[in-house]
Amino acid sequence: MGALIMILATFLTEKTNFFLRLLEVMAVPASWFFFWEGLGKIIILSNEKMPNYEFYKKMSKANIIFADY
Repeated sequence: MGALIMILATFLTEKTNFFLRLLEVMAVPASWFFFWEGLGKIIILSNEKMPNYEFYKKMSKANIIFADY
C-alpha cells in the first residue's frame, strides 16, 4: 500500500494546482508510514511464527507409538 501511495505522490509532484499539491504533501508521509509499517509487520510476523515452525518440524519427525497398558 505504501509503495502505491509513493507512486501516486510521484505523479502529483509536477502539478501546480493547490489541491493536488496538498494531496502530495499528505501522500508522501503517509506512503512512508504505510511502507515501514508493512515492512515491520512482515518481519515481526515471520519472527513470531518461527517458533511454531520449529515445533511442527520437530513433531513431524517424532516417532509416536501407541501401546496398551
